Amino acid sequence: MMSFVMHRIGGLLRRYGALAVVSMLCLVAVTGCGDPPVIDNTPPGVTGDLKVALSTVPDPPTREQSTTFVVDVQDAEGKPVEGATVTLSTKMVLMSHGGIKGELVEKGDGKYEATGAFSMGGTWRVEVTVTGARGSPTPTTGKFDIAVK
Repeated sequence: MMSFVMHRIGGLLRRYGALAVVSMLCLVAVTGCGDPPVIDNTPPGVTGDLKVALSTVPDPPTREQSTTFVVDVQDAEGKPVEGATVTLSTKMVLMSHGGIKGELVEKGDGKYEATGAFSMGGTWRVEVTVTGARGSPTPTTGKFDIAVK
């Protein structure tokens, strides 16, 4: 397969010059990640009744290395929220790469944790959803952008 591709590139180069090769490489770069990107244009932030903060260890995360996500959940008065269900999902911004998904483990004092690894460097959107919290009948969602090395 690779020799066929190299033969085709060589033929295009002889026939059409560098323009053809550059065009072909651009096509590969654009389509190489699979499905077209679904761009989330909503700004990062938190919607809902609760205060949600996200931190990572290490900060900033490094691709293909273990990252611990720490989510701090507080009520409107700043008191820790315990007993909630906290989920997290990641998606690479401007690309169609999905990433880490799952439920975080409650650690006490309103803190929830999970561990995962980003597949590549770049900007990732981390979406945290908090449900089942006392005093908050509706889910709270936090969207955070993280730069991964």
